Amino acid sequence: MGERRLKASPNQARYVKAELGGTGTYMISVGHRVDGRFDETAFTTAIARLLQRHEALRTRFEIAGDVYAVVAPKPAYRYHLRRTGREEFSAFRDWALPLVFSDVDPLAPGALIRFLVTDMGSSWRFTVAAHHAITDGISRNLMNKELLELYAGAELPPARSYYEFVDTKPVGDEVRANVAAFVRDLPAPVRIFGDGHGAANGEFIERSLGDLGQGIAPLARSMGASKFGVLAAVYALGLSG
Repeated sequence: MGERRLKASPNQARYVKAELGGTGTYMISVGHRVDGRFDETAFTTAIARLLQRHEALRTRFEIAGDVYAVVAPKPAYRYHLRRTGREEFSAFRDWALPLVFSDVDPLAPGALIRFLVTDMGSSWRFTVAAHHAITDGISRNLMNKELLELYAGAELPPARSYYEFVDTKPVGDEVRANVAAFVRDLPAPVRIFGDGHGAANGEFIERSLGDLGQGIAPLARSMGASKFGVLAAVYALGLSG
């Protein structure tokens, strides 16, 4: 099976153009410290399986008038391993940061996702650094969770493709009406707990969206935004009102 080439989503195109235009580097990294001996074979096998699961993580881009996403059939990534006796986080950060932000190129295979590991003997640190153009809509914590599960030998169910959810068609009137009704029915603003409040007793605030969540998703996609972005805009409108 060869490469798949399809038009990039609005969010993907925006980040690619910003990166190529030199307005910033949109690599974002999340990592963990793991107790126990590091098994490099198991880790690199887990990387390959993780990338095979997610088409977005095997994506690079082409510019041909529009921005196009090119999904490779095989994983391509950058991998860095360092063995050291230094366990402090600052040592890992100082080593990892230049590798996260060097030679970021949305057009180059493997340049948009990087795995960095420091083997400290009885424990190890790792970070997964990925460009926002390929991870928009994908939880980085989920990526790391799946990576560790695969490292431990778990069998995970198939994952649906990011591109199944990308749809730039206009949103129907019914969805817009549902969102408008949701905005009208917003309650008066309430006090937000101060920092640290409830940390000892586990208090939290939760608001259910009911069936509205299914309507917000296509509305967000049509604008190149996330569901969180739509709700944040609605909240801002409420504050300004």
